[in-house]
Amino acid sequence: MPCCAWVINKSSAHDTVLFVDARQLDILGQQDGKKISALLCQYRNDKQLETTQWYAVASIAEIAQKRYVLSPNLYTLPKELLLPSFEQISEDFNTSVDILCNRIPTSQLCESIKK
Repeated sequence: MPCCAWVINKSSAHDTVLFVDARQLDILGQQDGKKISALLCQYRNDKQLETTQWYAVASIAEIAQKRYVLSPNLYTLPKELLLPSFEQISEDFNTSVDILCNRIPTSQLCESIKK
């Protein structure tokens, strides 16, 4: 079940917001909690954080550009999609065509085409 938690500190000197998208962490165990806690400490200590798939730092101006929508996935990097290469797709297609051609008798195929 997706959820979002916001920790708001009015007295913070930061003009940025740390977004954490912990969906990849699945079940938040003790190690994951420590990972998020360490990230928060780095952010509070003004350590420069690079945007990753699971966290990002956004300026107030950037948040305003996105109409103040606070969904972490709008600020973190998109998850990489592992797509097969063209060669792999072509090879799979040719294999499928060969299998179909061997399973369907030529005479039946010709009759189907004529209809």
